[in-house]
Amino acid sequence: MNKLKLFSNLDIYILIGGGDKVQNLRLEYKQQKNCVENLNQLETYYHFRAIEFMTENAKSFFSFLKQIINNYNLNNLNIKILNLYENNSGNFNFNENLNSKNIEFNIIYPLNILEKLDPLPHSWAITSDTIALYFAHILNIKLVVLLKDVNFLKIKNKKYKVISSSKLYEIMQLKGYMDNLDEHLGKGTIFPVDPMFPIYLKKYNLFSILTNGKKTNQVINLFKVLMNKNLINNNKSNLEHLKNSINLLKKYGTTLTPD
Repeated sequence: MNKLKLFSNLDIYILIGGGDKVQNLRLEYKQQKNCVENLNQLETYYHFRAIEFMTENAKSFFSFLKQIINNYNLNNLNIKILNLYENNSGNFNFNENLNSKNIEFNIIYPLNILEKLDPLPHSWAITSDTIALYFAHILNIKLVVLLKDVNFLKIKNKKYKVISSSKLYEIMQLKGYMDNLDEHLGKGTIFPVDPMFPIYLKKYNLFSILTNGKKTNQVINLFKVLMNKNLINNNKSNLEHLKNSINLLKKYGTTLTPD
């Protein structure tokens, strides 16, 4: 964690996925989908149940991060919670939990926000990947970093260091990822992002970098490049600047572009 002291004046928004809890939900869904009369109702239930698990994981991560900050005296760090006001005003509330420092981790608790605004289809084609794009869109953030368990997007032994949303969508269609979703639910699928990801990447006009979250040094070095080249800062990212800097990012993972 002391490596985080290398960063200053950095604003990071974090959305936590559902993990193994959601994997179990997918298995439940598969077992029940052919036994219910109202499939839409079932999909709505599991859509928000998965988001509930994401929120529980975010709360656990917040507690863990706060403990690390306190234990290691990381005085240049601050953590906040991104939630909605309880009065249903639809305004975002940053609940500050520590004094303002140089680096801010904004932990997103997605359940209240997505229940009230309900902006996305209720389907297993939507996971935390596309939900991250939605939050980037409403927060006016142009770059989404996805921490996965793979180094690059790789399909049939072809490694993609850069791929457009249109190309990814085309490949997904050819593989049947869009039409036969049940076969692609859960771990071990050929695509590390959900089927709706390329659609919303293009719709929101965003960039994304897929990198291996298990390789700490790789993630740290990626963020160093992003900071040194002014690709992320408190003033958000410039799309044209991101487009012109793609070659710098190829060694850290796959860059997904909106066009």
